Amino acid sequence: MAERITLTIIPPSGGRGELTVQDAMHQVLDAFTLMAGGGEVVWRLVSATTNSPLTIVAEADDSHAATMQLKEFSHSLAELQAGRFPEAWKRPELTEAASAFLRRSSLGVARTDFRIKDDVSISLTSEDAIPFLGIAESASLLLRDEIMFGSTKKQRGSIEGMLGEVTTHYGRPAIRIRERKTQREFICVITDSLARTFETHASIQDVWMKRRVTVKGDIYYRPSGAIARVEASDVVPMKVARKELPSLHDPEFTGGLSAAEYLEKFRAGEIG
Repeated sequence: MAERITLTIIPPSGGRGELTVQDAMHQVLDAFTLMAGGGEVVWRLVSATTNSPLTIVAEADDSHAATMQLKEFSHSLAELQAGRFPEAWKRPELTEAASAFLRRSSLGVARTDFRIKDDVSISLTSEDAIPFLGIAESASLLLRDEIMFGSTKKQRGSIEGMLGEVTTHYGRPAIRIRERKTQREFICVITDSLARTFETHASIQDVWMKRRVTVKGDIYYRPSGAIARVEASDVVPMKVARKELPSLHDPEFTGGLSAAEYLEKFRAGEIG
């Protein structure tokens, strides 16, 4: 028996809405790109509706590759619904399709329904897609940078900067750092073990106060020399040297003059 998948693209209003032909068609194409993942399976068009909502039915031979594609794609959709960015979509060749698919799912498409093998139904809504829109677009921008400017160079070292927001990158724990010298921001991915103990390295108060930190780990540079990202093994807050007020106090500073007298003579150029 042939493997079968049915896609239905639901407009924002649930009816005709404002969904464009381009968005509906590209949503279908990107869905099949993400499902295929660069594989050799040929999906044949069985039927397509001529009215809204757009519904596409496709079939492939009952092969092991087609069965695995449907299984992995179902797992990826389930990961999104569970709040995790799909592992299968992190491959460089899929980041553009994932970014566009999630952007439309967040904005132009109200819901994308998938019916797999006529017995498994999965619906992807804007609520499922919105949390991952930034991750997909960041990955897409990084990919475009590497295509335009060449692959990145890795170097072990440390960087000083200001601690920004706590975020994620490709679904992994991360923080955003503003580099001290260039004032450019970059993503700093932290290990799972470091994420679990991050509060002992830097607190949420440090984030709010833009605390200076030293990030140690693998630094990835673009050919231009700019930092692309850091895979951090440690994040260490910079120690602030504190001076006690008594150590700054100098009772002989004005030479016995009152503050007003000292300022008057200073402005007149008689001292200082």
